[in-house]
Amino acid sequence: MSETTSQASQPGTLPAEPPQAQLKSRRKLPVVWLVPLVTLLIAGWLIFDTLQKRGPEITIYFEDGIGIKDGGDIRYRGVKVGEINSIGLSANLEKVVVKARLDKSAENLAEEGSKFWIVRPEISLTHVTGLSTIATGSFIAAEPGASTKPATTFEGLAGAPVLETDNNDLLIEFHTPTQGSINAGDPILYREVTVGKVTHTRLTDSADSVKIFATVFHKYAHLVHDNSIFWNASGIDFNFKDLFDASIDFQSIESILAGGIAFVNPPGDGTPVKTGAKFKLLPDRPDELLEEINPLPGLHISLFAEKVGAVSVNDPVYYRDFQVGKVEDVKLAQNAASVEISVLIQPEYEQLIRSNTVFWNASGIDANFGLFSGVSIDVESLRSLIAGGIALATPPDDGKAVEAGHRFNLYDKPQKEWANWAPHIRLPESSEGETTILTDPAAQSTAAGGSSTGSTEEASSGSTEGQATGDQGAEDQANVAPSTPPLPKGITLQTSNFGVRPEAVQEALVDLGFSNITNIQEKGNYIYLDAYWVDRPVKLEIDAAAGRIKELK
Repeated sequence: MSETTSQASQPGTLPAEPPQAQLKSRRKLPVVWLVPLVTLLIAGWLIFDTLQKRGPEITIYFEDGIGIKDGGDIRYRGVKVGEINSIGLSANLEKVVVKARLDKSAENLAEEGSKFWIVRPEISLTHVTGLSTIATGSFIAAEPGASTKPATTFEGLAGAPVLETDNNDLLIEFHTPTQGSINAGDPILYREVTVGKVTHTRLTDSADSVKIFATVFHKYAHLVHDNSIFWNASGIDFNFKDLFDASIDFQSIESILAGGIAFVNPPGDGTPVKTGAKFKLLPDRPDELLEEINPLPGLHISLFAEKVGAVSVNDPVYYRDFQVGKVEDVKLAQNAASVEISVLIQPEYEQLIRSNTVFWNASGIDANFGLFSGVSIDVESLRSLIAGGIALATPPDDGKAVEAGHRFNLYDKPQKEWANWAPHIRLPESSEGETTILTDPAAQSTAAGGSSTGSTEEASSGSTEGQATGDQGAEDQANVAPSTPPLPKGITLQTSNFGVRPEAVQEALVDLGFSNITNIQEKGNYIYLDAYWVDRPVKLEIDAAAGRIKELK
């Protein structure tokens, strides 16, 4: 055994080096505790964020709560800005109470004047709204008010409010006894073009009439004048008075389906109106007034009778059972001693009316009961029996052409000789929108109406034509040198709806052999000019309506 070992083992002897201390690390927090800590932090953040986004609570009273439910949306311009918390009834059971919480971003909705309404699916002829709610359910829509004063209680609207339009649009108002078929969204029509919309309707304060509010789009606002005439253009107007000429009248396809309001501006010094202008709304289209504003083309004359009989507005006017015009108006004459009947003769038949033309009432049946002759019944025609009307006849001797406003007597019934009258009057012949003016005044007597006189009329036409040609030829031979051919008596012209152009007359005259055409003047249907026929100067009067050439002495 060594010496060192023996010394260390002896009692009371200290070791040569003291023992070293052992350091140990403290135990770490278990990882499992991190999960609830993170959850707590997230929950705290969500609570803070929710409180930050949380807006005021509001209460809305509605007449009914159809379609809405707890948790439903409150939306502004299609964006969710709140949520319905509860739905209940008021203490008196008269209202539905909706409590909702707005988002912080929409807290301005909690101010006086804000509007709330329930959006439900609505389908009409003019528009479809709320269609998406069929799948998602109804919601409450909101529109902020103009006030900045806070409010938490609101009266819900029965429907969407009338929102403000473009500031440049024209807002106008109509007054009418009844609303008829006019509804919000119906068009405002000008010449069948939509220039505005009806915004809403309501009763007047006295509840004795209806107010209709409309907006006219900015680009069309200048069309509305202080003398504009508006009428209800809704629906279809059926006219079955004449079974041979039944008519269906409507303003436009849109007005058939949706209704509408149409208007027109009469001639005159109308002034464009400003927002707030008020107008009377007529229940029907004012045909008579429109005809005064835009008169129909043709010859307007007046007939006078002791009594009106069965004649009424729009009754036909016949020549040989062929309609050539219509009755425009029936009224008492100014002296109240007779009845005045305004008649329009269509432009292509104006030549039938002469100063000696006669008119009679062709309406109904004339029955004659004789003791020995039996019963005779005279009916002008089946058309006149059903629809009523006025008939006319013109004698064969030349009467003067009449102008608008000429006055005639209206007889109760015709005389027998009137049926045999066969005047030689030429009428225009239409061809694809143009009118060829026939020139020979005796070429076709039957053009003035029917074949009731048969071969007699044709024979008369032929003999008269030959006689007229012969007489005129003799007259020409007496007035001009034998070497100069007779002056043409007629001219064929092509006319349009705007009448005969002087240039067309000049060209046609050149084709006939005239030259040096000067000093052309227009006076109504007549054209006056100077020209040379072969080798002599002539002054001519051209009847553009009949196509006749007359030399002035």
